[in-house]
Amino acid sequence: MKWLQAWKTQTSYKEFRKGFAARDLFPPDHPLLARLFIRYDLCSKLIHSSVYSLSGQMQTEHKEELFEMTFSYSQLDDSHPSEPIGSWLFLADTHFGILQVFEEVLAEVIAHDKTKWDLRRNAFAGKLTFQKAKWHAVLQKVTTMMEPEQGPTGTVAED
Repeated sequence: MKWLQAWKTQTSYKEFRKGFAARDLFPPDHPLLARLFIRYDLCSKLIHSSVYSLSGQMQTEHKEELFEMTFSYSQLDDSHPSEPIGSWLFLADTHFGILQVFEEVLAEVIAHDKTKWDLRRNAFAGKLTFQKAKWHAVLQKVTTMMEPEQGPTGTVAED
């Protein structure tokens, strides 16, 4: 199990990385995991240092003899009309997807009290569906107000 040794040296870490790709955790033939990969990929790009994450967080302003640069390390933009509900719905929906994967993987463990599990999962699913429907019109309005090359921050449109 190379991953247990990966932290010890740079060489062992490189060996571990050769045999591991995050994409392998999300088989494309599993619809839920394929959808979760799209979100994982986006969030990974946003949180890790890269041109992708930095360019979205930097603003520049040219004044006469002054060049000003601002950096904000937060995906939430309080001036954006979809926030914070767009990000909250994105997070809740993503975590619900993860919960559904756990339900599939841990089916044997859940089997002893499947009815209780189903009731709680369905209650959450109903609340999430209600909130997505409630905010759908607001988030759609925001999308149409924005410039075409910009996407709405954190909307829960189907991936």
